[in-house]
Amino acid sequence: MAHFKIAAISIFLALTYQQSATAAVRLINMVPEAQSNEKISNSHPSLAIDPTNRQRFAAWARTVDPRPPLLDNLWVSTNRGTTWSLSNSIPPQYSNASASVAFNSTGSLFVGIDENGVAGFRIYRTENFSSSPSFVRLTSEFIDAVSGAQILLQKNGSAERLLMVATEHGEAVSASIANPSTTTAGLLPRTFINKRSNSFSGSNYLPLASHADGTSYTVFRGNRVKLNSGPRADIIVFRDVVSATNRFDNLIGADKKIGVVVASSQPSYPAQFFETDSQTAIAVDPRNSKHVVLVFQEGLSIGGSTLHLRRSTDGGQTWSSDLRAVKKGKNPSLAFNSAGRLGFMYQVEDAGRIITTLEESDSAFVTTNGNLANQLSNAALLFSDANNPQDAGPRTVLLADGLAFMGVFASPNTPILSNFPAGVVYQRKVNWNNKTLLGTDGTSVVSPSFDPFLVISEP
Repeated sequence: MAHFKIAAISIFLALTYQQSATAAVRLINMVPEAQSNEKISNSHPSLAIDPTNRQRFAAWARTVDPRPPLLDNLWVSTNRGTTWSLSNSIPPQYSNASASVAFNSTGSLFVGIDENGVAGFRIYRTENFSSSPSFVRLTSEFIDAVSGAQILLQKNGSAERLLMVATEHGEAVSASIANPSTTTAGLLPRTFINKRSNSFSGSNYLPLASHADGTSYTVFRGNRVKLNSGPRADIIVFRDVVSATNRFDNLIGADKKIGVVVASSQPSYPAQFFETDSQTAIAVDPRNSKHVVLVFQEGLSIGGSTLHLRRSTDGGQTWSSDLRAVKKGKNPSLAFNSAGRLGFMYQVEDAGRIITTLEESDSAFVTTNGNLANQLSNAALLFSDANNPQDAGPRTVLLADGLAFMGVFASPNTPILSNFPAGVVYQRKVNWNNKTLLGTDGTSVVSPSFDPFLVISEP
């Protein structure tokens, strides 16, 4: 029965998306050979591409280097993601921290570290991107109530500013640093942007999307007071422009409040999951800052959830009905390439397996003409023990670089070729014949876990 369900999903994708548009897809397991002994769950991915040297990638995957002193690590590639190494030069952090990474237009790398409520949120900068960069700390305070923070470099005329969105005490907040390339320390005052009294305890992760004209968007899942029908949430989109006095106050809804409610009173997670990631993604068309696409998850549980993809052509003021609906979907990410082609990556959890798919559309899924779907992975879920299940993490990440799409997702790493329909390359040592992971000695067997995988889709 399980195989039938998986086959049905594959047939549905094949029938729905005629592959008249082609793309070369490469999949790379990012764990370096030197870390072949690793058996932890890598999740919470973040990815950045250096605009001054597109061979240089920086990534985060909630990874603890197994070598002393057991610090969280930045992932580094200098050959466009073909091979990776781990940098243990990040300042000492709380284990299993999450981070957001971003390059500015001159190649400086910024890392925002979220320490899961233990030691707060900090932002660092380095100009010497390498396997051992030297970081300067930009923020001089602990922001101990902020979680799930995301950063990006937003255009500010001829300059750039560093923009941050996060949750603080369950509410959406934003902040910015006007001169991130010269600032060495300072406070990071936050602005609360969700002013609705009917929502509380929002989810941690707010996705960010920005246009070269200075327009940026974010999405907040505002959980509502529990109703008789169960937990509910509002999906709210906020817009920011560099001239705005207050951050993300540039979009006013029909209720005269900041932000537009795209979906109201949606079935949501039970109360114990109110502080989990929001399962939302947003992207803005580089050709038109008013063309925005959003995806959000609706459902009382992962197994009963649906991803809804909708778009706006007036800067987030009004939204279409569903253009894609993915049953049992989770961990969505979105990106537009330079030609306006939309990439949509997500995972489906079904029949004890987790399936990762990258879809592409020239019409933002308004039509099916030329749409393309590539199943990237299809693997059995793993459980390390009854009390500590392995997990793919709460999100995937997708970027565009010119016409190409680059993304990172977490998936079970058992080396079974049939689990990767698009093909895969491993750096870590494996025995494909025996379908086992091997340690750095090339003989000892390592337990399966979740690894980060880089996908590159190029025309």
